[in-house]
Amino acid sequence: MSESWDDYADEWDSNEAVVLYSSKAYDSLLNVVELEGYTVLDFGCGTGLLSEKISCLASSVVALDPSEKMISVLAGKQLANVHLIASELSPNLIDTNEHLRDGFDLIVASSALAFVPDYLDTLKLLKQLLKKGGLLIQWDWLKEDEAPGIGFSQKAIESALKQAGFSEYSTSIPFAIADPDGSMDVVMGIAKNVMNPAPIKELITYEDFEKLDIRIGTILTVSEVEKSSKLMKLTVDFGDHVRSILAGIKQERKNPAEIEGKQALFVVRACLNIHRTVLSGSDWGASCRFSGY
Repeated sequence: MSESWDDYADEWDSNEAVVLYSSKAYDSLLNVVELEGYTVLDFGCGTGLLSEKISCLASSVVALDPSEKMISVLAGKQLANVHLIASELSPNLIDTNEHLRDGFDLIVASSALAFVPDYLDTLKLLKQLLKKGGLLIQWDWLKEDEAPGIGFSQKAIESALKQAGFSEYSTSIPFAIADPDGSMDVVMGIAKNVMNPAPIKELITYEDFEKLDIRIGTILTVSEVEKSSKLMKLTVDFGDHVRSILAGIKQERKNPAEIEGKQALFVVRACLNIHRTVLSGSDWGASCRFSGY
């Protein structure tokens, strides 16, 4: 995307074609998902025409766009559950911005991904921000692969989604926008961030299994780990002692705290290589490994 989008900001919401595109995209979105309770990222949000509609049903919306003037127009709408980010999407932004830390149930990109410098790299970044089972939905102008102009073919979208690591995806033509020369079709791509099971490991001997110290622990508390997008801190009672343990569960549940009071299996005395900068000043019980609940 380019700073030249600033030039369009003041008149964007009065452009009939833009408003119609946003409205039709929203209608097609409702045919796919129920937004109630969702956390949503609107990538390339512009002045928030789609963000505003989604915010009426979703739990929260993060609206991201590199155009400061577009974001300024959206800020003037004063939407209570919409958080604004005026920036390009980058690995550093994902690591440092608190509004991106917890991941999203849904990411939408309405007429945005055709304008990014690297479509595939952007898809990979967006996939990082999806919770397990989360959806990425994009709308862009439909065009043939070799044809001039901005947009994608269905084949190009499906190929890029596969390369980005998605295993469940589809495309469709949900609507068209009329113009003086006829109409322009819009292609819709949908991808789900599914958890791909790891391959079964080699069999171990019973003697190796006996070396494992597997214990049932009661999870007393679940709390945030500062500056981490995946980790939560678990305080676990093993009966004879209590330990604090890191678990990569933040993006696996909408509310990780719901496992408080439940019991789980833990492998005790497992050898771990844990970043000391994360553990600084805390008694983490680094010889434990969280294994399930």
